Amino acid sequence: SRGLGDVYKRQKDRFVICVGLERFHNFKRYDILLAHEYFHYIQNKVCGTTSGSLIAELIREGICVHFSKIAFPGRKEYEYLFLTEQSFSGAKEIYEIICKKLKDGKLSRAELFSAASGELPPRAGYYTGYRLVSEFIGGREYSDPAELLGLEQQILMDFRDK
Repeated sequence: SRGLGDVYKRQKDRFVICVGLERFHNFKRYDILLAHEYFHYIQNKVCGTTSGSLIAELIREGICVHFSKIAFPGRKEYEYLFLTEQSFSGAKEIYEIICKKLKDGKLSRAELFSAASGELPPRAGYYTGYRLVSEFIGGREYSDPAELLGLEQQILMDFRDK
């Protein structure tokens, strides 16, 4: 597991949500984490697993963050990403650089999803995915989670076309 939680496929179409409690210290956001992981379960059940593309994985993470916002509205943006306000600002500042490196194939999963890796702030991949989805949907507020399920391929094509 690279994050605070994961969804694993066990047998056939049976998925299990796992939460690494040894790494999860702020239970005030536990509801957000469970909503996020639950939407991964829905994604895997309805859409299948990702193609293995790093960008597709980032987009899936961003869609799950948006689902958490639907499920538990009213929190600060950085809270949905399990970031500090400072880390959120740091990721925001270098977002364009991250996108360029992604397009050039110069970033790895480890760099994007680790606690901190050199020039990237902690959990930069989650911020990047969230921002890719946010830019695609613009100011539109989704209230039906089913609408989010159909966005992955559209966002992926939009990112590649930019």
